[in-house]
Amino acid sequence: MNRKRRRHENIAGYSFVMPALVCLIVFTFVPMVLSLYYGLTDYNGAKGPFFVGLKNFRQLFKDPAVLAAIKNTLLYVAISVPVQTVISLILAALLAANFQNKFGGFVRSTLFVPVVCSASVVATVWYIMFTNDPDGPVNVFVSLFGVKAMNWLGRKASAFLAITFVNIWKGVGYYLVIFYAGIMDVPRTLFEAAEVDGATKFQQFLHITLPSLRSITYLVVTLCSISSFKIFDISFTMTAGGPGYATTTLVHRIYIEAFKNYKFGYASAVAIIMLVIIMILTILERRAFREQVN
Repeated sequence: MNRKRRRHENIAGYSFVMPALVCLIVFTFVPMVLSLYYGLTDYNGAKGPFFVGLKNFRQLFKDPAVLAAIKNTLLYVAISVPVQTVISLILAALLAANFQNKFGGFVRSTLFVPVVCSASVVATVWYIMFTNDPDGPVNVFVSLFGVKAMNWLGRKASAFLAITFVNIWKGVGYYLVIFYAGIMDVPRTLFEAAEVDGATKFQQFLHITLPSLRSITYLVVTLCSISSFKIFDISFTMTAGGPGYATTTLVHRIYIEAFKNYKFGYASAVAIIMLVIIMILTILERRAFREQVN
């Protein structure tokens, strides 16, 4: 009887897992294997694929466009991950400490709005905001601090910073919700005991909140890193990767090579390099957080 019941439980468990597993295989593992295969070929969608070995991989490390995309993507990740993590953590802590009411729910919902907005809509709005017109919203704002009006999206450094700012602004609300949920899960008795001992709010945050959020922080950093590598739509809409290659990213380069140059084999090779970089970064993050998470 117990064996029969166990068999039914196993079948029920597999039936729940199977749809997700099938989707994972079909939409993740199969495309990864095909990308690796096409990365070793010369394929343009009409002819081929013709096996060329490592030619595509040797070529991409000599391609200035791809090298610029790798540099820009890594720089963007290096900036956006710590900035988004810190800002979302601080905002979540402030909301948890001061706005545990209906107004706090309204603020959280407001901060989450950019996350659910279409990236193309967000990019279009900020493109207008960053217009080089002296009467443009951003130029008017910076003029209050004595900064002269400038063509934000027409200069390499300012264009990259503008794209980085918009992507950070759009993503902060998502990680804020994760941190907020983690903070609310910390036992209130710890904070009450700390108040009795005379600990300030900052000391409570430093010695209670932060240590309790180690695993949550690791999750946020990992999600933010992977999301940052996928930056494309906002930079494509606002600057189309320019000026020059200043805002070109790896995903943008894959799109150009595949759907404009019709070099599907070369684009697949770039995608494989991007996958390798993400895997290396994930392993490094795991090692950095291992002692803290455990």
